[in-house]
Amino acid sequence: MDQLERIIKENKDAFDQPFEHQDRVWSGIERELPPRILRIGTERILGIAASFLVIISASLYLLYQVNENAISPEQEYVSQELIELDFYYNKLISVQVKELEGSEALSEEDKLDFLSFLNELDDEYLELKIELEEEMDNQRVLEAIIENYRTRLQLLENFNNRIK
Repeated sequence: MDQLERIIKENKDAFDQPFEHQDRVWSGIERELPPRILRIGTERILGIAASFLVIISASLYLLYQVNENAISPEQEYVSQELIELDFYYNKLISVQVKELEGSEALSEEDKLDFLSFLNELDDEYLELKIELEEEMDNQRVLEAIIENYRTRLQLLENFNNRIK
């Protein structure tokens, strides 16, 4: 008989009994494990905490950006006023420009020269519009925009009257 078989047969009753020292055996096994395996739980907790930190930081940043880009009631009023000005004056100017373009009394070159001059005034308007977004004295900039529109409209009316 083999020595292993003999030990098993002699201790057969011990194998059938429940293991009494299970906790002591597992604590010994845990002590022999490398420390890295035991830190997996800590690393997982740190990873979850870092994820929450990133989510909270991103949420706060987005909330800050939304509040930063919020339009104040004064800016909203100025924007609405500018929209109304644009609509009113652009309608009047477009009528005058169509009348100018349809005129047969002027050469195409003269029409283009005059329209390029109007484009310069339009570029000035765009600069005023940018200044309106940045400027604290919105009333002064709005008055300059209105004056720009009036100048363009007056020039067109005068030019069309001379052609007629």
